[in-house]
Amino acid sequence: MSKRILSLFRNLFRKRAIEQALDDELLSSLEALTQEKMKQGLSQSVARREALMEIGGIEQVKEEVRAVGAGRSVERLARDCRYGLRQLRRNPGFAAVAVFTLALGIGANTAIFSVVNGVLISQLPFRNADRIVSVFEDMPDFAQGSISYPVFLDWQRDNRSFESMAAYRWANGTITGAGQPENVRARCVSPAFFPILGVNPILGRNFNAGDDRRGADPTVLISEGLWQRKFGRDADVIGKRLVVGGTGRTIVGVIPASFQLKMWNFRTSDLYVPIGEEHDARFFKRDAHWGTDAIARLKPGVTVDQARKDMARVNAALAAAYPDDNKGLKSTILTLKQGIVGEMRPVLLVEAGRNKRWQVCATSSVRPRPAAATGSPLRGSTVPAQFAHRAPAGLTARTAVES
Repeated sequence: MSKRILSLFRNLFRKRAIEQALDDELLSSLEALTQEKMKQGLSQSVARREALMEIGGIEQVKEEVRAVGAGRSVERLARDCRYGLRQLRRNPGFAAVAVFTLALGIGANTAIFSVVNGVLISQLPFRNADRIVSVFEDMPDFAQGSISYPVFLDWQRDNRSFESMAAYRWANGTITGAGQPENVRARCVSPAFFPILGVNPILGRNFNAGDDRRGADPTVLISEGLWQRKFGRDADVIGKRLVVGGTGRTIVGVIPASFQLKMWNFRTSDLYVPIGEEHDARFFKRDAHWGTDAIARLKPGVTVDQARKDMARVNAALAAAYPDDNKGLKSTILTLKQGIVGEMRPVLLVEAGRNKRWQVCATSSVRPRPAAATGSPLRGSTVPAQFAHRAPAGLTARTAVES
């Protein structure tokens, strides 16, 4: 590597000395070869002509040596840039259009790639995100429908593929009892929801099984933003009361602002209440689908396909046990990323490809023509062997091709 770097700097910053050494070497080799021809009985003019023919031409050999020298690509790039700048100075109107077109193309490409990278390529910012899945109940008219809460409880109890499952749905987000009344985004969640995602409260605790049942003392988790806005980051906020949707609730924890999630039927919210404490009895009927969906964490070593087969077994058992409500029961399991991206994946990929093609067309329309080179060296050509044994230091054929 050090030899490559030294060769590169030598060819870039000692170009005149290298060229002079190359001229001296060529003349020396030509003279030596001419003398050998003359010893064979040829006249000086004939010997020199045959020596030149054997060498292949002075300028051609020079170009061949330059073509394989370290730093050739850098030199070519610098030459093209200088040519392009000269053209832009001569045509200021064209220069303005070129700069605008390039800026627009690069900006659009950067924006699209940022979205594609964040949504499709980058790992989700959750612990063991590749093991987190979204679970839906298939409806007769469409797949990925909402889940009956009793069916969710059966799935949670009878599956053999998940470490834990959690349900979630919308909630009433009207706040009173803490300054001015406010309507904020709210969600009902199971106690396992935040542990599945690896999210821990920055104050207080998560929900527990005692909170997630009918008749329990109403509790609430609040976001860090709401804690700042309503309570001025009061460290004693845990245990305070907050009226949410007409129900007085005890604040048990604060969810960090770093938690951000947008997926099917879920948005990061300011309030979270236990889903199982719902007081409306209709929510607990097997034929009630109140916008409930679920996430789960696969057990180590369990694949999504294995989980799907396992859930098919559970669904068949439920269909047999409850033929009136769960006949033909099916479920859909998607990775969390699939649940987040959904139908946007092909749209984003197509948009990224279309934007890239547009950028290529735009940049090619303003690309300066490369300056013409003297001679036409071939990239694969080799330096004549006679220059390998008598070249001065730094000018052997081996040095020329170091890369």
